[in-house]
Amino acid sequence: MKKVTFTLMTFIMFLFNAVANEIYIKQISGTSSSVTISQSGTGNTIGDSSATTPTVDIDGNSQTIVIDQGGSNNSLTGYLKGSNSNYTIDLTGSSNTQTIKLNATSSTFDFNATGSTNDLTFNAGAVSQIDNLNFDALIVGDSNTFDIDILGDDVVDDIDIDGDSNDITIDQAAFTAGVTNGHMITLDVTGDSNTITLDQQATTTQNIIELEINGSSGTWSVTQQ
Repeated sequence: MKKVTFTLMTFIMFLFNAVANEIYIKQISGTSSSVTISQSGTGNTIGDSSATTPTVDIDGNSQTIVIDQGGSNNSLTGYLKGSNSNYTIDLTGSSNTQTIKLNATSSTFDFNATGSTNDLTFNAGAVSQIDNLNFDALIVGDSNTFDIDILGDDVVDDIDIDGDSNDITIDQAAFTAGVTNGHMITLDVTGDSNTITLDQQATTTQNIIELEINGSSGTWSVTQQ
């Protein structure tokens, strides 16, 4: 197993495995960082949630983070932290598994996947509340499974899915009363046999859901409070 270690920005550690294409990153309190990670091939891995170290942990404000995985069986597990940042995940291939924890106020998260059997678990605001988050997703493929859980205020989701047999769960809860805007979900699904569960909770503000389904045999559940 050949590993190369080097430092980028404040404290970023990359470990590369020549066979499995593994990347582990640790950045502590970086500011205005620009990080691009690209993997091409099969069996690529970025981070591991089952281990304390190594993992993917990028902490800092005003960051630009781009992760690009091309190939099959890609896996990404990461913790992304900071405010006023832009995060982009681009996937091309099959059987991608993504587990992402985000704590980033006033930030944008773009998730794009072209391929089959993608599985995204997205948890925002698990450690502390977030607000003014824009979550955008464009999915072209089959059998996608989404589990999106967001705790915060002024959250806007814009999700477009072109594929079959999607299972989509979005759970958004407000953190404080009296904010200017509630949550908004715009979901456009083209495909068959979709199962969609949307749950939005706010305090005194308005929640909006725009749902467009072009397909058959879908099961929809929408709850607002």
